[in-house]
Amino acid sequence: MIIFVSIIKLREVTVPKTLLENNTPVIIVGAGPAGLFSSILLSRSGIANVVLERRSTIVQAPAAHVINTRTIEILREAGIPMQVLEDIASDANVDQIIWAANMFSPVIGTLRANGDIDSQTRRKNASSVRIMNISQNRLEAILLEYARSYELADIRYGHNWLAHKQGDQVMTCQINNTKTGQDYVLSGQYLIGADGANSAVARSLDIVKTGPESIADLFNITIRADLSALEGIEKNLLYWCLDPDCMGTMIVHDPKSVAVFMVPVFLQWENIETYTEAYCRNLIRNVIGTDIPFEITFKGLWHMTAQVAEEYQRGNIFLVGDSAHRFPPTGGLGLNTGVADAHNLAWKLAAVIKGACPPKILETYEAERKPVAQKNCEVSVRNFHKMDDVIRAFDLDPSKMDMIARLRNNAVLKACPAFVSKFALGAVYKMLRQKINAPLQKTQKGQALKARISTEINNQEEHFNMLGLEIGYIYPSGLLIDHTACETPQSSVMTYVKTTGAGARLPHIWVQEGETPMSAHDLLGYDCYTLFVNSAAKKWMAKLEGQFKSRALGLNIIPMHDKKYEIDPRLWAAFWELDTGGLLLVRPDGHIAWRAVQAVKSPAVHIHGIMKQFNLF
Repeated sequence: MIIFVSIIKLREVTVPKTLLENNTPVIIVGAGPAGLFSSILLSRSGIANVVLERRSTIVQAPAAHVINTRTIEILREAGIPMQVLEDIASDANVDQIIWAANMFSPVIGTLRANGDIDSQTRRKNASSVRIMNISQNRLEAILLEYARSYELADIRYGHNWLAHKQGDQVMTCQINNTKTGQDYVLSGQYLIGADGANSAVARSLDIVKTGPESIADLFNITIRADLSALEGIEKNLLYWCLDPDCMGTMIVHDPKSVAVFMVPVFLQWENIETYTEAYCRNLIRNVIGTDIPFEITFKGLWHMTAQVAEEYQRGNIFLVGDSAHRFPPTGGLGLNTGVADAHNLAWKLAAVIKGACPPKILETYEAERKPVAQKNCEVSVRNFHKMDDVIRAFDLDPSKMDMIARLRNNAVLKACPAFVSKFALGAVYKMLRQKINAPLQKTQKGQALKARISTEINNQEEHFNMLGLEIGYIYPSGLLIDHTACETPQSSVMTYVKTTGAGARLPHIWVQEGETPMSAHDLLGYDCYTLFVNSAAKKWMAKLEGQFKSRALGLNIIPMHDKKYEIDPRLWAAFWELDTGGLLLVRPDGHIAWRAVQAVKSPAVHIHGIMKQFNLF
């Protein structure tokens, strides 16, 4: 357990009058994916916002790369065209995970990240979009472009948030313009801390984060290179390199331009200063071969943690993304969880600011999102440790993977003549290479070993193929969520269970397959509730919609028997488990609030009653 103690105080500064009058409804600290997406959603909801980012530009290193199914759905809903995302994503067939000594050696084992044909079919049926491999810096560039397209958004790079002071009605934030060195004051009603794993906002609030502070240390080396000459590279997403000269993981963001090598570092034995440009270049040559030219564009140490904030909200301040949770990269859940955080919070903030809902509804943000982060953190940690099973299948001990670092920095060996340490390291290298190459032997023993390794590799599928976790999470309680949510069928990590129970994401179904295919998700609005009714249009529907027109959050009623939808309404209703006259109320974020499987008397009265339970009408 780590307790962050605030050391930031609001200093007395002289600020020009024009800057003192600088105010906005929402201040967003951090222009990573969660911060920029929060800005987009708020702007689309008609809420002005200022984004403060201490960096001078978007992140240059590729960082995260798995953009999962639910995140793509959310981005599409927010108005980012699929073609824009497809243009910056890897080909859909790039999903192969490789285990080998290095990138140019014989392959020992493989795994398809998206699973077999049956698994891919289930993915295709569960959503109108696909999981994508998009480098974080490329996604950030797209998000920045769309955030800046709204007049309501003011994106400020090179502006460092320092501190805040809460007043009766508004909070006052102290900002430093890093270009001019000048401090100024910005006031707002609400603040969103989206400023990453070392969040200054979280520290200023003394927010406690639970979980291990350190799981592993990795040194990341980003290279610019054309790897096209490597066999099979056009389908390979990730390499687990096992040779002792280059033990680590290579993530291929773009085989023609960008890849990232992640090297485990054992700080108890190693000095980080060892990782000089020359040392890193030698590592990369050992991974990709000596014939491929490359340039190192970024290198740096990264501490892997697994922590979730105990509080997501303190007064009018909220944490989203890595400010609220930090996971191991095994599963690629960090960025995706952050985008979903923003998606959950922004519509609620907009509704409160517009006066459509009482401020108390904002407490449901933590209640809904924190359990999702805790589950994702748990799965990520489990995936990380489960990878050791593959190492054990080689008859190697994962707990001794620091052996080479220990030998290189052993005080006794360092005091000996150079040939002694060289001999000791050579003996370890020889043993490791024998173990690594053993499954490639055409002997009965070699083939049995390879089969055992293949079994353990196949057991890693949950690490990569997480459809149930991506789209199957359920809010068991929260804003407008019916008490029956505790009975809604649960998905496993890999297997998505389609349900229209309360708290679940609305299941995808194609309702029009003409020139422009339409998913049922396309009928939802982020600025309104949606009520699906298994019937033709009726007078009460128009009347009920009219009662919501004057409210900041409207109500859109979809009669499922409307002939403009090409789908047979009977098939639609059966897929969503609705009898004739059945109703399905969906929140702006696409999660089901309430379901009446059968027709009810006075549907409008029921809807009013549900809203009044939460003081929303």
